[in-house]
Amino acid sequence: MSNRATTNPDVAQLRALLKTEQYNAAKVSVSGKSCGTSRSLTVTIRHPDVDYWTVKAMASTSRRVDICQASNDILEGGNSYVSVEIAPDVAELWTAVYLSEVCHTLIKLQPDDSLTIPKGRFMLRMTEHGRIDVYDQQERRYLTMQYDARNPQRIALDIYHEVCRIPTKNQDEETSEEHNEET
Repeated sequence: MSNRATTNPDVAQLRALLKTEQYNAAKVSVSGKSCGTSRSLTVTIRHPDVDYWTVKAMASTSRRVDICQASNDILEGGNSYVSVEIAPDVAELWTAVYLSEVCHTLIKLQPDDSLTIPKGRFMLRMTEHGRIDVYDQQERRYLTMQYDARNPQRIALDIYHEVCRIPTKNQDEETSEEHNEET
């Protein structure tokens, strides 16, 4: 893979789009890599005041994946994949908001049991196999994946994202599609 961030038009286009929200390179960085005729973009949130969902929606405008109509397979070449990452120091700040509540709840949780975390919006449920489902009681839906009980940081980070989320129809469809793929 070669890093062609300076010549990749998708990188420049996405950077310009992010600047419309006052997200400069110090707040959100964009890099690109090419492999043959396909590209991948990595968007990294570097500042805690950046809205994760706004960046994710903006980044998704650069995603292009060609699918075969007959077989539903991904066609090779010309595809652009996008991932949104969070710098470790930002993730640590966002995680800290809910980490103690998540840990306190996980300690009490038993298989096939459900408990609401102290602030009351989210319910954690442990499956018989020890995986954790997170249910948003306000939105009446599960978060996108089952979690490992040994990783309360990931649960706390995703709860933080959900609390900060301004739902749109596309995000709700995307969330339910991701949950279906991962379960």
